Amino acid sequence: MTATTFKGSVSEFIKANPWLGPAHAPAVVTLRKLAVELDKEVTAALTAQFGVTFRALQKQAPAEEPTLDPITQALKDAGKL
Repeated sequence: MTATTFKGSVSEFIKANPWLGPAHAPAVVTLRKLAVELDKEVTAALTAQFGVTFRALQKQAPAEEPTLDPITQALKDAGKL
């Protein structure tokens, strides 16, 4: 589903990022509050703060493990690597 509101986009972001936990609550609450206000009226200040908060959360995402090819993964699963 594609979000059509700031509030909807925050909900989708949270659903798509299960690594978000209690330590991220202050930033998540801030995003939600900013989203509600932005859905009422878009201002430069609110948009800037939303962007800063959003990017700060994105930077905290855990690094993705590199994808292994099937043979390497099989060897790893078999304890050969």
